Amino acid sequence: MQPEQHSGLGITSFILGMLSACLMVACFLVAGVLESQPGGIQDQAATLVGSGMIFVFFLCFVAAALGVAGLFQDNRKRVFAGLGLALSVVTVAGSFALLVLGALLG
Repeated sequence: MQPEQHSGLGITSFILGMLSACLMVACFLVAGVLESQPGGIQDQAATLVGSGMIFVFFLCFVAAALGVAGLFQDNRKRVFAGLGLALSVVTVAGSFALLVLGALLG
């Protein structure tokens, strides 16, 4: 019997989860830097940052879907699929928490 190999879907999910987490941190950093400039954030910059966040949420959805699919593959290791799913969920939950906190604090 051959040893189980890692799931290709799980590895892809993990990579997309890491990428989406890094990109979301970058979006929040860019938004913070732009807001700290004199005059605050401009409409075009806010649109660009918002579009980036929507793209990252879509990327998280894809990573989560691949993670779930990787968890249900037979005869494959499920480590990367679980990590990718967890990273995606944590990225989305943390982003929503920061957005809600920012809206409450003004």
